[in-house]
Amino acid sequence: MQFRTMATAALATSALTAMGPAWAQDSFRIVDEPLDLTIHMHWDRAQGYREDYPVELKARELTGINLIDTTSGKNTTDTAEAMNLLLAEGDMPDIVGSQLIKQPVNEFGPQGAFVPLNDLIDEYAPNITAFFDARPELRQAI
Repeated sequence: MQFRTMATAALATSALTAMGPAWAQDSFRIVDEPLDLTIHMHWDRAQGYREDYPVELKARELTGINLIDTTSGKNTTDTAEAMNLLLAEGDMPDIVGSQLIKQPVNEFGPQGAFVPLNDLIDEYAPNITAFFDARPELRQAI
């Protein structure tokens, strides 16, 4: 699997949270066919993503997207250590979440460790594009 930017989680979460009105539609379905995405979610209080969270089950039903936990470093509460393990493994999940996401993105992003998503967002994510068009200072931050 090719490397994906760790900023995806932060970007998507920020943009989608602020776009509440864009979700005021009859359907939350995002894909025609069910889609599995891998996720690394490590916090000092929770090491891993629980696929049986009630909100996850409902989101899966509504969107057609299933998140599969692939969190690295589940045996540690040290989030920085878990992030280092993830980066060392070399097989990045589709989504990365962490309380310490900014530092690795800023450190390893300029070194080419992550795939830029700018062109993909412009082509396939009109709501996120509109969000950034309305807030150009946020687009400059990615």
